[in-house]
Amino acid sequence: MADQLAANPWTLDLSVAVPRIVWKSKVHIHNIEFVGYSTATDAGVLQDQLGNNLWDFRGATDFTIQRSGDLGIVNGVQLASVTNAASTGVIKIYFK
Repeated sequence: MADQLAANPWTLDLSVAVPRIVWKSKVHIHNIEFVGYSTATDAGVLQDQLGNNLWDFRGATDFTIQRSGDLGIVNGVQLASVTNAASTGVIKIYFK
């Protein structure tokens, strides 16, 4: 699977190398979801373009969807790290 950045939501395949830039300018992030992960210890960090943490995500033992809630207007988005390089998880970023 590849990243999809052409429509809402953006989707990030966590098995692809990090770090990587998702968006370089201001954007209103309505919600972020971590879905489809295979290990409860899968985790990572999304940051703005200045390196400030936007959302730290971690899987759950019941494999439920993890949600960030409304983050408001942020200054860019980048996937900074993922703890498990073999993750099958997907990040969905809903924006306004």
